[in-house]
Amino acid sequence: EFFVAEPIVPMSLFRNRTFTLSVLASIAIGVSMFATSVFLAQYFQLARGATPTESGLMTIPMIVGQMGASIVIGQLVSRFGKWKGWMLTGSVLVLVGVTLMSMLRYDTAFALVAVYMFVLGAGLGMVMQNLTLIVQNDTPPTQLGAASSNVNFFRTISGTIGVTVMGSLLATKVADYMMDALTGFTPSSQAEVDALKALGTGDVPKVSALPESIRALVESAYGHGIADVFVIAIPLAVLAIIAIAFVKNKPLSTKTVA
Repeated sequence: EFFVAEPIVPMSLFRNRTFTLSVLASIAIGVSMFATSVFLAQYFQLARGATPTESGLMTIPMIVGQMGASIVIGQLVSRFGKWKGWMLTGSVLVLVGVTLMSMLRYDTAFALVAVYMFVLGAGLGMVMQNLTLIVQNDTPPTQLGAASSNVNFFRTISGTIGVTVMGSLLATKVADYMMDALTGFTPSSQAEVDALKALGTGDVPKVSALPESIRALVESAYGHGIADVFVIAIPLAVLAIIAIAFVKNKPLSTKTVA
């Protein structure tokens, strides 16, 4: 990228403090955004016994929070030109949201889960698009496209890596919790024996088909394991707060470039 004529990621962009800090914040926010998209669906299906359709519907509180905050705060930023306070608030909400997600269990009341999702969604909605906005506001017109796209590029890359790491941690944690729960467990029916054999293959279980005694153990293991993966997002959310706090509070420009 340093030596090609037209680099995908122009290194000169990193001389811009706003761009560099926005990339750091995007990396942190990307992990939270992609993790919730992937692991919430698994939580509802494997820890709550929901169908794929039901798990999609159960994430509506997060979508409402994200979309609502994006629209409302976007309008306020456009009207008054003040963005830093909203973005700091949003990054704090992301931290609160992922911390609450790390407290999930298979029997957490859905009303509480909905509140957790709404808080996290609102935080993401307040931060994500505004990161692109402040980069566009503090970048020369000749680099506007590269700067805007690279903020989103780093967010996507970080989210992909983050989900991979979290997925690996989830597999390890669930296996540990399952082994602890099944230690000393004696099956009392052929259905339980068959269910244990199926779990031993390492395949993702169909929770609704498991005997009740084993189903509770599986749901508990997945609920606790999925909560544990969100712990990774907590220090990254702190990084996002710090990065946004140090971005220069430059007023939004109202000029256009012909």
